[in-house]
Amino acid sequence: MVSSLRSTTLPYGIVDRVARLVELVVDKLTRQRSMRGCLRGTPPQYFTLLNIRCRLALLQTVSWVFQFLSTHPHVDYLFKLMRRKQFRGVVFLDRDGVINVDRRDYVKSWSEFKFLPRVFEALKLLKKNNIRVIIITNQSAVNRGLMTLDTLLEIHEKMLDAIRTHAGEVQAIYYCPHTPAENCECRKPKPGMVLKAVKDLKIDLTRSYLIGDSEKDVELARLVKVKCVRIPKKALEKPSSVDREWTPERPILGRSLREAVNHILDDLKLLVSS
Repeated sequence: MVSSLRSTTLPYGIVDRVARLVELVVDKLTRQRSMRGCLRGTPPQYFTLLNIRCRLALLQTVSWVFQFLSTHPHVDYLFKLMRRKQFRGVVFLDRDGVINVDRRDYVKSWSEFKFLPRVFEALKLLKKNNIRVIIITNQSAVNRGLMTLDTLLEIHEKMLDAIRTHAGEVQAIYYCPHTPAENCECRKPKPGMVLKAVKDLKIDLTRSYLIGDSEKDVELARLVKVKCVRIPKKALEKPSSVDREWTPERPILGRSLREAVNHILDDLKLLVSS
């Protein structure tokens, strides 16, 4: 691991120099310990001074590392690699019918918002596997005059609080308040919300997935070329076999968000457990 860093990301012997400074500190600490045993009668001030020198050497090492991190031209690349390793993928989630119970008359207040079974478990599992979650949702009830934008934001804030309480995490929520008649660029199945998220959050769509409950979500997945899991609205639809071909043009079915997450983790070869 050190050799790869030395030969690629840090080509100027940076690792060697830091390691040498650390060795100096360790060497001084070792000599200090041995001197305590062999230099009987040495004034205690000597050991105090040596301890101060060791601490100064350690501070010098830390200071030099911070200076390197703030000025070295290869650090941005190193941090990008670290972030890429940390986040293993992105899952775009529809809201109504995936996270909460969908209503024909729209969810217009927090009292009408009801989480679906095992949602918290699924979101916790995504966080555990370092997968970012982004919600993309059509909320035309705002421009239909059925609720205010402030009410929608309040619903989302309370929803996020509940998710965090159960050890899950949602990185961002993108919503479209427009009606179909307004012909905006953000209302699903148009890709406006996904493209904005990609730009805002520097998302790699080649490691992204979409979970929704409607054909609009399936069409959106095709447009942005990500794999999709559709949660059927009718219980009669059978979930897809995990052995079938899964492509952006060919979504699979999952009976719940938890089952959809299982398919994604299996596709990414990650931990499928809670």
